[in-house]
Amino acid sequence: MQLFLVCDMDMTLTSFKHPLALLKLKTFLDSLATLSESSTERIIHSFNDCRENLQAKDRGLPYDQKIVGRIEAMAHLVQSKADLDMRFSRELWFDVASHFVGETALPQFAVMAAGAYWDAIGRFGCLYEDVEEFFASPWWQANSWNLVAVASSDLRLQPTEDGKRFVYDPEYSCFKTLVRIPASLRQIANNNLLIGDPVSKPHPDFWKKLAINIAYNPEEDAAVMIGDVPNIDLTGLPRGFVPILIDRDKQWSGEAKQARYIIHSFDALPYILEEIEAEIKERR
Repeated sequence: MQLFLVCDMDMTLTSFKHPLALLKLKTFLDSLATLSESSTERIIHSFNDCRENLQAKDRGLPYDQKIVGRIEAMAHLVQSKADLDMRFSRELWFDVASHFVGETALPQFAVMAAGAYWDAIGRFGCLYEDVEEFFASPWWQANSWNLVAVASSDLRLQPTEDGKRFVYDPEYSCFKTLVRIPASLRQIANNNLLIGDPVSKPHPDFWKKLAINIAYNPEEDAAVMIGDVPNIDLTGLPRGFVPILIDRDKQWSGEAKQARYIIHSFDALPYILEEIEAEIKERR
């Protein structure tokens, strides 16, 4: 019997410093001296509005239809054969943010701006303290669970040859995501990583690829999936996977019907994993 602890990366294992990335993006724009201070501030504000309104729509909350509509329209123009939700591409957010403040951003410039944002995410991202303590604990060292870290695609885009539109290349996007993963996570996962290019969570093909990569047998093995967004991380899991929601900020309340367990840190994991392992052994 194999034991698999599959964990989402951002905001489950590692912190995601969006506010610091916004500051790095502002610093990048300021360094170019091509925008007024007022325009830069408004672009940063609009860029953040893209994130907040998309998240609000996906959770069924009120959102700005003009912003989301513009993002969705731009997403449809991306040249791609992949079945991915391009709405969350930071290159598109920058393009949309520039549009709403009356500035024109060429795709190449949007790629540079998104690069500054993601560089900051990689630089400031680190394992949560409870995660670091869990994987350094005697309990983890004495057990045979295998950590598998999974991440959605960062949806990194490039300009088309004519420089007028965006194109998605899965190899490029995957590489860009991999280089920002903290070395500490690579070490504890033994580089057992799966990135969502060219299909991402919760697409069935992503979970199928995961099951194949780890040689998961639902009749023999035990597996859990821990994530921070129920409708992305815990939906459509392979048969037998136990869904666990980590709700660090206690924001989901009754919205996490997909989860069998809800935890607020990794401190409770030893008890849960022991219970799951005992269930599997009893079934066998």
